[in-house]
Amino acid sequence: MNKRLNKKIVEEILNALDGTVWGMTIEELSEVTGRHRNTLAKYLPTLEKIDLVVRRSIGKYTFWLLSATYRFRTSDAPMKFFQ
Repeated sequence: MNKRLNKKIVEEILNALDGTVWGMTIEELSEVTGRHRNTLAKYLPTLEKIDLVVRRSIGKYTFWLLSATYRFRTSDAPMKFFQ
């Protein structure tokens, strides 16, 4: 990874996304973390490259969520609870 990431900012982003089911937009992340949206726009693609977050677009909105949450939602694991 070429650029160094501030550990505190990364933790704030991951903590904000933890527990979200559908993810959050950059604007929502900005409100929760108190970080400027431009800062988040720099961090999120890097976190996506290292497979910590996933980007999903729905219409004109882009949602970010934890990779582990995305993998769980797209697997057959949730259906095992209903069998």
